[in-house]
Amino acid sequence: MSSTEDKLYSRLNTRGRKSFRPTERAQLAEKFPEFATVGLPAHKAALDGNVEALREIYAAFTEDGVPSRDVNGATPLHLAVRGNRMEAVKWLLRFTDLSPTISAKHGESPCHVAAALGNTECLKAMLATDAKEDICVASDNSGFTTLHLAIVKSRNEVAKLLISELGAKGMGAVSETGITAAHVAASSGNVEVLKMIASKNKKFLTQETADGTTPLYFAAQEGRLATLKYLHEKTKCDLSSRSNDGRKPIHAACQCGHTHIV
Repeated sequence: MSSTEDKLYSRLNTRGRKSFRPTERAQLAEKFPEFATVGLPAHKAALDGNVEALREIYAAFTEDGVPSRDVNGATPLHLAVRGNRMEAVKWLLRFTDLSPTISAKHGESPCHVAAALGNTECLKAMLATDAKEDICVASDNSGFTTLHLAIVKSRNEVAKLLISELGAKGMGAVSETGITAAHVAASSGNVEVLKMIASKNKKFLTQETADGTTPLYFAAQEGRLATLKYLHEKTKCDLSSRSNDGRKPIHAACQCGHTHIV
């Protein structure tokens, strides 16, 4: 799961405290009156991409900390990523204690937001931090990792980046039911991502979930004919493999009414 720490306030990290001296809030009000009077000043500055305002806000709230959660549990980093505000993203990562894997209300981390929106450069910045290993496995409340979500949203450039950066650990990260990136790609009919995975390690194309279902089974269940053909013809996945309850992919296709698969 993503970090579920209930961080209500965000502060400058060690580097930030060394770089920026504490200031009076009156100075913030003088320089940026539009930020001094709102309840979540850092959120507004992050969404606007106003790095200078972020510096003043964090310097003015050095001791007490800056309110870090909106009503949806999102942090300033979530909003900077959502707005694709690269300079704000870089500043927050460099000088504050906000983590790329901290979760909002639905478990979504800033990395999930970047993946869903296709904000590749923001994701690159987060992958360059010490949290890279955690990004592999951080999941939202649906059990999706950042890679899973990129695949579901057809953000294939993001998926390509994540597969390259996270390697086997990222491709093999599983949900609570054992679903991997290959299962998600097969279910959504994303053959391009399946090819990316196969080029790294074909074993992921035959990996089973907790109930014994393979990516090919998922393709049949969702009626993804082109995906099923690729998995069977190009990578030799077994059409006769059975899940733990004894069902083959053809049974799943029949049950779901996918006559074109049968």
